[in-house]
Formats: sequence, C-alpha cells, structure tokens
Amino acid sequence: MNPNELGYALRRNAEQVNEMRTAIERLTSGNGILADYKRALEDMQAGLRNLTMERDELRQQVNTLRSSVNDFQARFDLDKQSVQRPRSIDDIPGVRTPQWYTVEIDFESGETVTKFGTSEIAPEGPFIITQINPLFQILDTTVAANQLGRMIPVSGSYAYYQQLGGSAGTDTVATVSTAIANVPEFTFQIEIQGSGRFWTDLKVPGAFFYGNGNPLYTGIMGWVDYSDRLKIHATPERAVPLKGKVLFGFHGYQILNPVKLTQMLGFA
Repeated sequence: MNPNELGYALRRNAEQVNEMRTAIERLTSGNGILADYKRALEDMQAGLRNLTMERDELRQQVNTLRSSVNDFQARFDLDKQSVQRPRSIDDIPGVRTPQWYTVEIDFESGETVTKFGTSEIAPEGPFIITQINPLFQILDTTVAANQLGRMIPVSGSYAYYQQLGGSAGTDTVATVSTAIANVPEFTFQIEIQGSGRFWTDLKVPGAFFYGNGNPLYTGIMGWVDYSDRLKIHATPERAVPLKGKVLFGFHGYQILNPVKLTQMLGFA
C-alpha cells in the first residue's frame, strides 16, 4: 500500500471512530434512545411498586372485610340460636308418649354392700321423669308360697306412719318392727351414667320415695337423653332379710324426637 492509500485508510478509520462516538453520544444523551429506554424502565418499575402497594392495601381491606363478615355471621348464628333454642322441655317438638323404665338390682339374703343396676333409654328420644316408685320383689324360696314374688316397699317407715297415725300404744315400735321383719331398708343414689351426673351426692332414704302410699311426684321434670342410662345405687341400711331384687321404677313420657336436651337447652 502506498503512502497515499495508507493516509486515506487512516482518515477513513478516524471518521468511522468519530461517527461511532457521535452515535454513542446520541444514544446516551438526555434525549437519546437508551435514555428513553432507561426512563421507561424506571417508570415501569415505579408503576410496579405502586401496584404492589395497592395490591397489599387491597388484600388488607379484603381481610378486614372477611373478618367483619365472619363476626356478622357469628352474631347472626347466635341470634338465630337464641330465637330458635327452646326455653324449656315443653318447647321441644315431638310426640309425647307415656313411658316406664325399671332398674333392677338383685340381692341375696343377708347382703349389706352397695350394688347398682342400669336401664338404657330408648333411642326414639329423651325420657322425661315425672314419678318415681321403688319396690322390692321377694324371690326367696324359703318363704310361704303366698309371699313369693310379692312386691313390698323398700322401707318399713310406711308401717310406722300408719300405726302412729292411729291408736298407738307404748309397744307400737316393737310391734311394727316384728310385723315388718322381712321388709328391707334401702337408701338410694340416682345417677345419669352417660354424664356421671348424680341427682344428689348423698344417699336418699327409700322412705323419701313414698307419700302416704303414693309414688314420689318430682317437683320438676327430670330428664335423661336418649341412649343414655339411668343408674341406681342401692345400699341396704340393714342386712337384706330375704333374697329378692329392687325394682326402681321411673314413670314419665318419651319425646319421640331424637334430640339431645343438653344441646337443645344450651347445657352442652
């Protein structure tokens, strides 16, 4: 290459370098294309940050609204339950039918220890108790035939009441005691087995379940949920004179509606 060609080539390269520098300056200048891209990218990033903040605020508002809805629903359910919940046993829907349940407890002659028996409530619905009447059935084969199988009271107190109400003499107690020598003397506890709830923690004398020969009419309706069990604890206060069994009878009515009173009346 001669000097002229070499000089031309150098000038041409210098021009190309200047053109490239000018193009780069134009791209990176304040009004250049790359600057526009950079500003657009920064604007997009700022917009994304704003959208993220708005999304977080919206999410917080949704959570607050959801919490308010849940509170409202809870209050609504509570108000609904308070309106629909029965106030008493009489408000429980269902057909009423008379019902008896008997708890049987076997005793041998001479026994003095506490024993218990149970009776399961039918699954048709809760049992409402209005009357109670315990009896003792003589099953001892050593007695006369006309006494076997007889139902007698679980306490001799009735005989004293009757005798003392008439012409009582000085030997009344001894006379009555001889006459009722084969009558047992029991105390009882009534337990609702499913809940372990006792009607009383104290033993109740059998005499308390009689009133002038009548069964005990409860002062308020007792109740037992369906498929639960009535459990009677019977304690002989003197040795059982004859072999037999306690028949602890409950009378009332069954509500033909399989509901749990503990839940319906708000005790659960």
